[in-house]
Amino acid sequence: MRATVSSAPATSEPRTKLWRASSLVQWLIIGAVSLLGFLVVWWVYRPGFMSWDSVVQLRQARSGAFTDDHPPIVALIWRALDRLWPGPIGMLILFDALFWLGLGVFFRLLRWPLWARASSLIVVGLQPAVFMLLGTIWKDTLMQGGLLAGFGALLLAGPGARRWWWAAAVPLLFLGIAARHNAVAAAWPLLAVPVFRVARLARWRRLWQLAASLAVGLVLALTLRQGAATLSRSVTEPSDYWQSTPIFDLVGMSLQRGELLITPECGVLSPGVTLARLRQVYDPTDHLRLYKCSRKNCTPALDRTSDPEQLRVLSATWKGAILAHPGAYLAHRWLVFRELLRLGNRKIELSTGISRNPLGVPLTRSEAGTAAVELLAALPKFPFYATWFYASIECALLAFGTFDFVKRGRPLCLCLSLSGLLYLLTFFLATGAPDFRYSVWTILTTLLAGCSLVSSAGARWRGYARSTQLSPSGEMRALKKSDTSRLTA
Repeated sequence: MRATVSSAPATSEPRTKLWRASSLVQWLIIGAVSLLGFLVVWWVYRPGFMSWDSVVQLRQARSGAFTDDHPPIVALIWRALDRLWPGPIGMLILFDALFWLGLGVFFRLLRWPLWARASSLIVVGLQPAVFMLLGTIWKDTLMQGGLLAGFGALLLAGPGARRWWWAAAVPLLFLGIAARHNAVAAAWPLLAVPVFRVARLARWRRLWQLAASLAVGLVLALTLRQGAATLSRSVTEPSDYWQSTPIFDLVGMSLQRGELLITPECGVLSPGVTLARLRQVYDPTDHLRLYKCSRKNCTPALDRTSDPEQLRVLSATWKGAILAHPGAYLAHRWLVFRELLRLGNRKIELSTGISRNPLGVPLTRSEAGTAAVELLAALPKFPFYATWFYASIECALLAFGTFDFVKRGRPLCLCLSLSGLLYLLTFFLATGAPDFRYSVWTILTTLLAGCSLVSSAGARWRGYARSTQLSPSGEMRALKKSDTSRLTA
């Protein structure tokens, strides 16, 4: 009897060493595949594509004069990197690294065969919509990379020695949230994921676990968003750019109602402008047409104001019009949003290189970049760029993910799909131009949520969930009752 008892540790110790060695090999292989993806993006897009928005932010970075029409975090980082590597190359390396680090961690922790994880990592990273975004210096690219890398750190975080991963997750998620004004909607469900693993919540009913985790995630997301807002106020000059949304909505609602809802006290309507004139300049796919003229020596129909009292009246008029005419507001907003979903005939706005600029950044692009642009432009809208297709799948994944959590306590699919849908819905409320890059986070989270659901189903079919649990450190241990509600990536 004694011999049997004493031999158990001796038997389990070699197994533990073997498992740890296997885990290290998996990390190395997934890391190598991620590095390959990083090098592909760098090789194709070097030194980095720049649209006019990118040019504006580089100009702010070099001048040190920041405005709040763009979140300043991109320009602040660019200001430091531009001194080391002038131009977009430093930002390209940073964005590229954040993305592939986060994606690599995610696929390393999935319960799939190694070959399936490695191949899926490449397929997701090189999906045309995702790949298009990676090479351009946009705030959208920083948001995607920051959130994905931060989420990977959250998946690695846990009790004991793994708590230090929180020190990496928080600043990375802050980067993602600070990159876009509406990024908090995407970050909120991601920040809820580690809360599900709190041991005390394991004794609660599933719906209470869900409510508590999402509530804590929302508090964390809003806290980081407040920090980003404080940073913005401390370094930027106010431009009152927010008024573009009320002006755009008031024009759209006016045309839906057949009556002018913009009062002279708002200070944005040019004298003598009628509904007929507004109908000429209104374009649901481009709010900037409201401030332009089609011929020389003419007065634009609308202009922005900087007068505090007029801004107050404009805000009050906008809110009052929405409450008084919700149908007109929703009809106008749908005209904009349907183009973002790619339900119309609008072409995909692909980044094609470096825009003309006064900053001395060369306009040349690599041969690989030229070939990539031609290939991406030649691909059909469906299924590669059809946002409505991915949004529909993500709605189904949200339903399946909710069921998977309620029945088995796995929140990953639910939180990823919720992140993509919430972020997409913010554009229904605020966007003035349905640029395709606004859809990429939704497409990416759809792919990741689908992978997590398949991984969860595969673990159930093979019986892994009943017998073992794989920890982020690579160790396998028997499940406890309290573990059944925790995250299994």
